[in-house]
Amino acid sequence: MVDTLGLLKDCLGEHTKIDAKGNVQFYCVSCKHKNKKLAVNINTLKFQCWVCGEKGNIANYLYKNGFRDIANKLQPYKKEVTLDNLFGEEKKVEEEVVKLTFPKNYYGLYANKNKLFFKAPIRYLYNRGLTEDDLIKYDIHYSIKEERILFPSYDLERNLNYYVTRSINNDSFMKYKNADVRKDDIVFNEHLIDWKKTLYIVEGIFDTISCRENAVPLLGSSLSKSSLLYKKILRNNTPIILALDPDAKKKMFKCAENLITFNTNVFYIDWGEESRDISEMGSEYFLEFSKNNKKKYTLNDEVLSRLL
Repeated sequence: MVDTLGLLKDCLGEHTKIDAKGNVQFYCVSCKHKNKKLAVNINTLKFQCWVCGEKGNIANYLYKNGFRDIANKLQPYKKEVTLDNLFGEEKKVEEEVVKLTFPKNYYGLYANKNKLFFKAPIRYLYNRGLTEDDLIKYDIHYSIKEERILFPSYDLERNLNYYVTRSINNDSFMKYKNADVRKDDIVFNEHLIDWKKTLYIVEGIFDTISCRENAVPLLGSSLSKSSLLYKKILRNNTPIILALDPDAKKKMFKCAENLITFNTNVFYIDWGEESRDISEMGSEYFLEFSKNNKKKYTLNDEVLSRLL
């Protein structure tokens, strides 16, 4: 018979007194809260952290956090926990993504680049470092009525799965408006990504384009473990360079911590005194800067991240 509590104690350490229903609490490996907030039922193997919200099957949780032998001992009569069955819902999620269409009154910029009312958005993009080739590669659209640029995202089969729109007026009340789709369910412009090459992870679409490398935007500064992007990186064992904005160092380290769980090769850009984001630097300067300031994420960085 499996000594569930003993196995949990071996990897999670100290715990509270177990109650009549089999509930016990440990320290959470994910959020590392100072108190024991990771509640586990040793009978059902269900768990939940009352601080960060992680929940599910404790064996899967332990596997994702590096305790693979213990995870498989907890479920001796079930199929071994592996990446394949841990992320078995991945295909289902992709199939369930809502079929998306372009919003009304948006037209391709390249096809209309010589028309008068399309001069302003093209000038705006060129001022931000984009080129005519980018209009084609990223299939950029524009709405004359809304004065907004649209960056579409396509999956591997070139199906539209997301889009980001940006006002060309900097004093606009709402600069960005995005598709009403969960970001975690898509990989932005996956058709342009080579999972076998080093992948730059950046914050926004302008950073992605300015990077001029194999890159993907988070459309924010957090990488959720439940996101399709996270699962694709682990499944393909893709080497990563984190290049989030200089003011997001703590979140960048959190992304790195999540990724190295499965021995993913993770580097990050040490910005030092640099305060500009990638799109403000320009691609030529950024590529030279990243080459000279790329650092491998280590245990020392994990300790440092807790002090930020």
